[in-house]
Amino acid sequence: MLSMGLGRVFEPFVVQAIPFLLQSIGDGNVHVRQAAEEASKAAMSQLSGPGVKLVLPALLKGLQEDAWRSKSAAIEMLGDMAYCAPRQLSSCLPTVVPNLIETLGDSHTKVQESAVSALKKIASVIKNPEVVSLVPNILTALQDPAKKTTGCLKTILQTQFIHVIDAASLALLMPVIRRAIYDRGTENRKLSAQIMASLYSLADQKDLLPYLEGILPGLKNCLLDPAPEVRLCAAKAIAALIRGTGESGFDQLKDWLYAKLVSDTNSVDRSGAAQGLAESLGVLGVPKLRAMMPDFLKIIMDIKAASYVRDGYLLVFVYLPAVFGQEFAAFISDIIPALLVGLADDAEYVRETALQCGQRIVTFFADTAIELLLPQLEVGMFDENWRIRFASVQLLGDLLYKISGASGKHTTAGLDEDENFGTDQSHSAILERLGGNHRNRVLAGLYISRSDNALVVRQAALHVWKVIVTNTPKTLREILPELFEILLDALASDLEERRQVAAKTLGELVRKLGERILPEIIPILQDGLKSPVDEHREGVCVGLMEIISSSNKETVIMYCDILEPTLTRALMDTFPGVRRAAAEAFCMLDSVVGHKILDDILPELFDKVTDPVDGDNALDGLQQIMARRSRIVLPYLIPRLTTPPVNTKTLALLTAVAGEALSKHLGKVLPSLLASLQAKMGTPEEETETGYCRSVMLSVDDEVGVSTLVETLMSGAQTEKNRLAAITLLDLFYASTKVDVRSFFVSTIRQLIRLYMNDDPVLIKKVSSAIGTLIKKTPTDVIYENVAALRTAIRAVHMELKVPCVPGFCLPDGAAVFIPMLRDALLSVPADEKEVVGQTIADLVRLSNQAGLRSSVVTITGPIIRILGDRYAPSIRAVMLDALNCLIEKCTLLIKPFVPQIQTTVSRALSDPTRSVRVKAGLVAASIAPMHPRLETLANDLLEVAKANADLGTKETSFRSLRALLTAAGAKLSAQFRSELVAVSSRYLDTEENELKNAAAGCLGAVVRFMPDDELAGVLKNQIFDTSSTDWGMQHGHCLTLGAALKEAGDKLVSETYADQTMEVILKHHTSDRAAVVVTSTRCMGLYLLHQRRTNQPLNKKLLIVLAKSFNHAATDVKQRVAEVCSQLAAAAPEPLDISELKIVVPQIVNGTKEKNSAVRYDSEMALADVLALRKDDTLLETCKAAMDSGARESLQNARKAISKSVFMSVTKLEELDETLPRF
Repeated sequence: MLSMGLGRVFEPFVVQAIPFLLQSIGDGNVHVRQAAEEASKAAMSQLSGPGVKLVLPALLKGLQEDAWRSKSAAIEMLGDMAYCAPRQLSSCLPTVVPNLIETLGDSHTKVQESAVSALKKIASVIKNPEVVSLVPNILTALQDPAKKTTGCLKTILQTQFIHVIDAASLALLMPVIRRAIYDRGTENRKLSAQIMASLYSLADQKDLLPYLEGILPGLKNCLLDPAPEVRLCAAKAIAALIRGTGESGFDQLKDWLYAKLVSDTNSVDRSGAAQGLAESLGVLGVPKLRAMMPDFLKIIMDIKAASYVRDGYLLVFVYLPAVFGQEFAAFISDIIPALLVGLADDAEYVRETALQCGQRIVTFFADTAIELLLPQLEVGMFDENWRIRFASVQLLGDLLYKISGASGKHTTAGLDEDENFGTDQSHSAILERLGGNHRNRVLAGLYISRSDNALVVRQAALHVWKVIVTNTPKTLREILPELFEILLDALASDLEERRQVAAKTLGELVRKLGERILPEIIPILQDGLKSPVDEHREGVCVGLMEIISSSNKETVIMYCDILEPTLTRALMDTFPGVRRAAAEAFCMLDSVVGHKILDDILPELFDKVTDPVDGDNALDGLQQIMARRSRIVLPYLIPRLTTPPVNTKTLALLTAVAGEALSKHLGKVLPSLLASLQAKMGTPEEETETGYCRSVMLSVDDEVGVSTLVETLMSGAQTEKNRLAAITLLDLFYASTKVDVRSFFVSTIRQLIRLYMNDDPVLIKKVSSAIGTLIKKTPTDVIYENVAALRTAIRAVHMELKVPCVPGFCLPDGAAVFIPMLRDALLSVPADEKEVVGQTIADLVRLSNQAGLRSSVVTITGPIIRILGDRYAPSIRAVMLDALNCLIEKCTLLIKPFVPQIQTTVSRALSDPTRSVRVKAGLVAASIAPMHPRLETLANDLLEVAKANADLGTKETSFRSLRALLTAAGAKLSAQFRSELVAVSSRYLDTEENELKNAAAGCLGAVVRFMPDDELAGVLKNQIFDTSSTDWGMQHGHCLTLGAALKEAGDKLVSETYADQTMEVILKHHTSDRAAVVVTSTRCMGLYLLHQRRTNQPLNKKLLIVLAKSFNHAATDVKQRVAEVCSQLAAAAPEPLDISELKIVVPQIVNGTKEKNSAVRYDSEMALADVLALRKDDTLLETCKAAMDSGARESLQNARKAISKSVFMSVTKLEELDETLPRF
């Protein structure tokens, strides 16, 4: 009563009364419930808009209550909102109804019943009679959406609406539609979209507005649906929305539509967006389309745009004709160029879209826009792009089918060429609609397209021709004037492909129409050769070729006398394209009439080669023929080309295009090229000549030809005559060829390395360049596999020359070409192959010098040190140390920056368990000694190892290293170090380990060289001249030390001060009862006497006599050493021994030749041959015999006769007398 009486004045109190009303509606007393419901209805009917907004949240909150009575009461009150004023009703129902629908699924039946009751209350206030009749269906659909939605939607669609749909109606309809539009089923989405399209014209836009937020995403999804019918309905719905909202609605959707239009996800999204955009533009009208068309066309024509972007905008044109109808005809002329671009697109889906668009245009505008379509399609049939030609033929076919009423669905596969489907009726329809001239040009274009280079174009054109044309020969006669007009234009076209197609068509015409057409065609083509247009003349030659190929042999022979001069003139034409085409026609004519044409045309062309005007053109004409008929033409031309004086340019240009046929004639061609190039080496013409030779070589790519080429060039490189030319061409061939040259790596390296025996800088530079080029072109695995072959080749050169260094390697950067290859191999090959690489590096360095290695020292030193730093096998480390030592010896100054790294490496290697590694490390240490900044420290480190290390082998190598260091830089060491070295070395003179004893004795003997007189006297007295020991081991040690001292400091021990004392000590040791001591003393005698002989002093007769008598010693080793010393004495100076000295040694040597022991006998014979220079002649022998008594003379003569031939054929191998030196 208060609400009805006070109206909106009571409205503020309604909000406070809501909890009481909710409680009362859920009361157990029916009378209370009825009264509460009446109060609720009265209150709701009086609510204003703000009142609704105040009450609604409280009621919606009641839906969240757990108690079913409270929830049911809130539902009842929400249902009572149906009694709100119409204006308030429209604002609240979009919120109320969805919440009520949610409660239909509540677990409590009372709540469900309350929800149904509330919805019925809302339905009770519906004013639209059509919707009233649908309420039962709608309610059942809301209650059972899975089963009833589809039927409800169909019922709504079948209902004819006459009245406007009010807000209450929309409140019931929209939940069903919204649920359906998001449904997975295609049918429901399609039906809901159709209903939405209708609703915009039946309902007030203000009533629809609250639902758009929930419906629009579903419509967008439908627009992107895979089903075309769903997309169509969605597009219609969106268009209806825009129709209702105006351009503002389009602006809201525009960004989303454009985004999906260029989606790169799939074509369905682009198609849906294009359809929606087209329908939207249809609503906005032609002015909007006209405003947007330039942007569409710009994007489609933009080749930089992504293919999916162009495809999206092309799809818009697929749907626009259906939307705008005839109004769209005004845009066709603008669209066709964009379609042609789309038809030529690289992306297949873009081409398909463009074709679909073209077909739509043909379908909709075949009758009204022929004048716009046909010219564009005619031009498209001769476009440069085959895809445009193909699409143009298809669209032209669709247009002709449309005009004639014929069906293009007939299959023409398997039909004869002249078997057609065309009818007189279709023929008349086309003629009537297009006119005679236009029809003839269209059919002429179709006929030419039948000869297109692209198979799909030919097939499409043939299909259209067979469907449209009734009789091919008859039609050809009708269209012949227009056909020839197009053909002549095509033959003169800038596009080679178009000229070829025209020529093929011409040939087909000749086959179809027979010989009667030739008298008319050939004169026209002859006149065409006089045309100032190059392309026209080229087209004529292509036409001639097709005529020759299409005519029978008798006809060609009949016209041969006319064709030959024509071809000769064309082969010397100023335009290259004409000459190429003429060469093709020449080959065709040769295949028809035989080799007669060679005798008629080639001599004239060859004679014209030297012509100042036509020479180059004639030469190119010959070259074009050679490229096509080399097997036939080359044997004909080779004798002329190689006959002196040789025209190298002609020879090169013609043979360069001969292909595999040239391989058989390389034996004649290459010598001519080599001789010509060699003659021009060092002249301004060298570069041009080399270019000609290069073109010939690069034309050889077959296996036999390449092998012949390489073998010929390598053979030429070994001769003085053409050596530089051969190496230059070999380098050029390896650098330029695309042939795999790995198989020639080993053979080329072996041959070219031999050239390093020369010292010509120019030659070596070219050889290095050729080898470097070959290395670059050869796969690394092949190079790595053949490092051993490289080493073998290097050693072979060394053995052949028998000199310390190879001349070519010693030139500036002479050996540099091999270093990068060996460096890469060293770092890349497996561990078991690194040893060979290291040996190769060592050999290369050993045979080179600093000049040859200057640029490569840094390149190779670092990797060697790196390998030494890793844990590789001892043999590998020993080889690396050897290579490093060679580098230091050859490039001392260049290695200096690496000394700190080398010292670290050497220090570690000196303690290596393997003796060979320690020995090599010691040599390296000695090599770096002269440039070591702290030599004393290095020497002390070595001495400390010898003194403190328990391993005898390590001690031995330390002494070896110290001796090498002394030899290299002993003068820089202090007296303190020498003193300590003497003390440490002396400890091991009596050791039973011979190698350690030898090393210690050698080190002690070597240090004598650097001692001043006072220091020397003490060492000689206490360590070297001391013979007081009764221990033969110590005696042997002192004797070994004496030998090392004589080797290293002979000038001091054989000086006036110590000569006699030294001799006495030697003789003392020589009386030992130990063979080892006697052998060593014999060596000491040899070292003493060798020093005297090398310094031109008279030999000590006392020592010489004792030495000679030692042939009578019981020990075989002693006799052999005596013979060896005699040989060394003979070899120590160029002049022979004095006759008095010979009288002492020769009789004893003769006695040695009579020994039973074969080794002693052989060594004695070798000594006799050396001392008396018997390998040279017997002069000294006769002199010696004259100075002897008769008995000795006879013995000597007998010994001379008894010497075996092997002695005269071999040279004595002189060993080192100082046995303390290491033997590796």
